[in-house]
Amino acid sequence: MSDTVYHCDLCHLPVEVNGFTIQSSQGEKRFCCEGCKGIYLMLHGDGEDNQATQPPDHTTRGRTTR
Repeated sequence: MSDTVYHCDLCHLPVEVNGFTIQSSQGEKRFCCEGCKGIYLMLHGDGEDNQATQPPDHTTRGRTTR
């Protein structure tokens, strides 16, 4: 088991969930959540989504909208 702690490349909080990563021109970037990943991409326009490392979809299924 590794004791390596990664920090979000946007907000610098510890990365506790694997899967929010991109490959950028500076190498792999890690994020603590999808929000930080999205904001980084919006601000920097850099990187390719690494689909193989995407976390499972945790959205509520079967929710109705008004």
